[in-house]
Amino acid sequence: MIVFFRDISRVLNAPCREHARMMTLAPEVPLRRGERAGLWLHLRICKGCRGLKAQLDRLGSILGRAANKEDPEAAMPEAVRQRLRDRFADESSKN
Repeated sequence: MIVFFRDISRVLNAPCREHARMMTLAPEVPLRRGERAGLWLHLRICKGCRGLKAQLDRLGSILGRAANKEDPEAAMPEAVRQRLRDRFADESSKN
């Protein structure tokens, strides 16, 4: 239980740049319960991060629809996915 509240406190005290990284990586890197709660609370008070979350959700929806099509040309190739993951990792390590 202490870890839960410690995670919430840590996330709430993090800069928006860290919240953006967490939201970007969340589909692939599962967050602990306290981290999810802290991020949820932060999104309630930060308009900029709410906007980013909406953009990420929209992008995920578009990419998800493309990946679910039966046309293999419509799906994103794994090499492209890996390049995107690497780019996100590089950008977040610079900040």
